[in-house]
Amino acid sequence: METGYAVYIHAVGEGRVPLVRDESGKPYLFSTERAAQLDIAHSLVLKLQEFIDGPGDRTFNDAIEVEEYVQKIGILPDGSIQLLEDEETA
Repeated sequence: METGYAVYIHAVGEGRVPLVRDESGKPYLFSTERAAQLDIAHSLVLKLQEFIDGPGDRTFNDAIEVEEYVQKIGILPDGSIQLLEDEETA
């Protein structure tokens, strides 16, 4: 089983959904929790910059809202996803 950290979002009607995917469509596995967090932070910075550069469709509340979160997962050989607990939070 391949393990790592993935960026997820809670989608209405779908529940927990991997947001960042690799070229084959599988959830992208970051090797560390920090790397996944940095990906979310980078997206937040881009949204804030869009608001600052305005005028545009990006509102302040939209720019500061973070819906993404990090989840430790395992990808089984058949492609199914297993949610894992981080050792620090278990």
